[in-house]
Parts: sequence; structure tokens; C-alpha cells
Amino acid sequence: MSALLATAESQLWGIDFTSAPCKKKPIVSAKASLFDGDLSINDICYWQSLTDFQEFLSQTSQPPWLASVDIPLGMPTQFLEDLQWPTSSWHACLMAIKALPKPQFKETMATFQAEQPTGKKQPKRLCDALAKAQSPTKLHYIPTALMLYEGATRIATASNVSVWPCRVIETSNQRLVEAYPALVLRSISAQHQKKLRPYKSDTQKSDTKPSDDHKCEREWLVNQLTSPGIKSSYGVSLTCSNTIKQAMIEDATGDTLDSVACCIQAAWAYHHWEKLSHYFPNASSVEGWIVDPTLISPPVSTPSPKHKETYL
Repeated sequence: MSALLATAESQLWGIDFTSAPCKKKPIVSAKASLFDGDLSINDICYWQSLTDFQEFLSQTSQPPWLASVDIPLGMPTQFLEDLQWPTSSWHACLMAIKALPKPQFKETMATFQAEQPTGKKQPKRLCDALAKAQSPTKLHYIPTALMLYEGATRIATASNVSVWPCRVIETSNQRLVEAYPALVLRSISAQHQKKLRPYKSDTQKSDTKPSDDHKCEREWLVNQLTSPGIKSSYGVSLTCSNTIKQAMIEDATGDTLDSVACCIQAAWAYHHWEKLSHYFPNASSVEGWIVDPTLISPPVSTPSPKHKETYL
């Protein structure tokens, strides 16, 4: 592990992103420390603007950090080629997307999808298919394309941030990977021979009320995340205050819970940073890759680190 990250002031972040943050629907960020395999969630931050997210990325004077962010970092290569968008590098692709006015970007995406046959309207990257994740080209319901437009482009412009596997900067103190929190929650559900049940209520809709069933599922997930079982899959034990536990349970959107799940993926990425290319040999530097041990083929259990290390 690079000595740049192994400092007493370094931080881990799990960030559940939204493309249009506001007071009612902010970007939710879990801030954590890691010591000898114990991941401690210290705070939950609520960023109400994209400016807050960009400021986080650009602050080179803050302590070293590694963030796992729930944003698709790239588009499928074939999709990019079909639209004649750059495929020479991740940065070139994202800068071409950033140069498009938002209405034009949305129109381009919508036109492409309208011209495609059923089954090919929303292409996926390899990692999306393996993770059973949404296509990064979606404009509605879960607007992953807008998350990329607003989030990944800002990451690309933050030249100080090392982004695996898209732009690896060996000397950077700020490192970032792509998260998909559902993988963490599916993993702990599978340990109990059950499928992950719905745990989010769409409180953005005026005719939708938070479901007691969803809250019960969030409570069960929180209990499992803070139990010893998570260590066999991600190599860490999770601890947090009762206040943060309650926030995960009470947040009907599921975003607070997702941010903590992202933080668990950040901890795993920290422990295995130097081996990510070995674990994910098919990762594309243009498309990006979801960093999670369940996408290793075959999946491996993660032993706890035998040496002591501090990552705050």
C-alpha cells in the first residue's frame, strides 16, 4: 500500500450521488476511519449542491482520502463509437460530454435509444452486466446518464484525483473508485439465504408514503452490516453510533444506508488498491469499473489484514 495513503489523517468516504441535489434530496456522504480491519463511520454529510461535491474533489489541502462513489464513470465503448464520441481516453470522452449543453446531451441520448431495437436501447458495460446494474445510458427513473453528466465529468476535471482504472496517478493523495452499494446489500442477504428485498421508498412522489416493510428491511440490513458476517466478504467490521444507525433506518430514500455500503466498498478498495488490476483484468480505462469483491471471477473471501494499519 502506498505510503501516501497510510497516514494517521487519511479518510474513507462512501458517496451516494444524485444528479440534482437539493435540501430534500442531497448527495449523502459517509465519512469513516479504518484501523486494523475496523471501519468506523464517523459522520454522515449531506451536500445540497453539485458545488459541494466539486469542492470536495478539488481540496488538495485536506487529509488524504479514498472515496467510493455511486456514479457510472463511463459509457459502453460500442455506444461511444456509435455516437462518434472519443474512445482514446476516459478524460477525452468525459470532456466531450461535458462540452455538450445538458439539453443537447439528453436529446442525443434519447435519439440514440429511439433508433435502437428493443433490447438494445440501453446498452451496458461488462461490469454493469456482471453486477446486474442499470445501464449508464438511462435518462429516467434512475437517471444514470445524468449522474455521469453531472458527476463523472466533475471527477474528470479534478486533475488531482486518481481514478481507478480510468486515470491512475501514483503520487495522488486523493483516490476514487466506482461504487455500486446494492452489491454489498445483496452479499449480506445471500449470507442468510435470502434475496435483497425493496428497502427504498420514493418520497419524491407526493402520492407515495414510506413503507413499513421497507423500513423493516433497512433495519435488518443495518443489523447485518454491523454484525460479524460482513467481515468474511469485505474484510472489515463496521461500527457506528446509534445515531448513525438510526439515520440509516429512518431515511426512507435508502440513501444514507447506501452511502455506508459505499464506504464498505471504499475500505475493500483501500486494502486491495495495488491488486485491483489483478482482480479485475477486464476493467476498461475508458468505461470504468465497479470495484467490489463479488465481481472477481471467481469471487474470493476477504481475510482480515494481519498487520495493523491506520486509515482515518
